[in-house]
Amino acid sequence: MGIQRIHQASFVRGELDPKIVSRVDVVAYEQGLKKARNVLTLNQGGIERRPGTIHRADIGSATGRLESFIFSDDQEYVILFQNTTIKIYSSAGTLLQTITSSGIATAQLFELTFTQQGDTMIILTKILQLKF
Repeated sequence: MGIQRIHQASFVRGELDPKIVSRVDVVAYEQGLKKARNVLTLNQGGIERRPGTIHRADIGSATGRLESFIFSDDQEYVILFQNTTIKIYSSAGTLLQTITSSGIATAQLFELTFTQQGDTMIILTKILQLKF
């Protein structure tokens, strides 16, 4: 039995859920991919390789946590939390400010929760659980 090849010109649906693989009657089936690894779908229907990682700054060998702070399209920052130190970088990798004696120890770094509202970032530490 011969192999039938079908030309697929549009990938706008991206990677499809495995549950839809047998649903040839759905439009998404004709415009999706079984696996889409390391690619970005374009609005025009095509796909392109995703951009690689860009080295912006050396943060040293100390354990740290990076969080983004996006105020607008023109103002984006990366905040580095390390043992009792907070460093604020521009999106280009320039160190803008260092805050020492923050009170956040290395053990607490991955227990932090972040939220952002406009130009304010709220940082919460571990939430206390009360038992009644």
